[in-house]
Amino acid sequence: MTYIDIFNGDADGIFSLIQWRKAHPVGSNDKQHLVTGVKRDIALVPKLTEALASEAAITVLDVSFDKNVDGVKQVLEVCQNLFYCDHHKADKLFEHEKLIANINTEPTVCTGLLVNAYLQDRYPLWAIAAAYGDGLDHIAERHVKRLQLNERQQNQLKQLGVLVNYNGYGSSVEDLYFDPAELFTSLANYQTPFDIIQDRESPFLPLKQGYIEDMSKVESSENISSNDKLIALLLEDAAGLVASVVLMATS
Repeated sequence: MTYIDIFNGDADGIFSLIQWRKAHPVGSNDKQHLVTGVKRDIALVPKLTEALASEAAITVLDVSFDKNVDGVKQVLEVCQNLFYCDHHKADKLFEHEKLIANINTEPTVCTGLLVNAYLQDRYPLWAIAAAYGDGLDHIAERHVKRLQLNERQQNQLKQLGVLVNYNGYGSSVEDLYFDPAELFTSLANYQTPFDIIQDRESPFLPLKQGYIEDMSKVESSENISSNDKLIALLLEDAAGLVASVVLMATS
C-alpha cells in the first residue's frame, strides 16, 4: 500500500500529521511519501503525479482546500481515498465518494485541534503544541487546564510549538533550519512532545539556539524609522530574520 501525506511545513501541519500517523501507522511493507514545503507553500496537492497518486491513500493536512481544489479533483480520479483536514477557506468544497473532508474555518480551531477531535482526543499534547504554534494561545490554555498540566509543561508545549512553527518561515526549504519532511520524521519518533524537549539529541536545542540567535540579530538591527504604529528595521541578508520580525510584531 502507498500512503501519501501532504502537510503544511509549520507546527500545525507537522503536529497534525504526527497525531494522524500515530493513530494510523504506516506498515513496514508499505510506502510513505511526504509532500510539504515552507510555511507559505500551500499549493501542494497539484505536485502529485498521476502515477504516484494511483491507488494511494492520501492525507492532506493544514493547506487550503480552495488553493488545491484542481489537484484534488485530479487525484480523486486515480487514488484509493483522500482524507482532507484543514481550517482555512474552503468555498470550493465538494462531495465525492473517495473524499472525507474534515474542515472547520472557525477562528478558534487549527488543524491539530481538528485532528485531535477526529481521533477522539487520543493525542492532545501534540494538538496543544500545534495550537500554540498557530497562535491560538487562549484555546491551547483551555486544553492545558482540562488536562491539568502544570505551568512548566504548558511553557514547554508553547515553546516547542513556537519553535517548530518558526522553522517553517523562509523563501525556500534551504532557508530553514530543518526540512519540514525531515523534521516531521524526527519528531514522530517521540512518544510525546515532552520527550522531544528532554532528549538533548532531538531537533529542539538546534531550533531553540537558532531562534535565539535570530532574535538577537533583529534586536540589534538598525532602526530606520519608528512611530506608535510601525517600526522599520534594516536587516542583514540572512534566512529567518523576516520571520523573527513577524513573531516580534505579533507577540
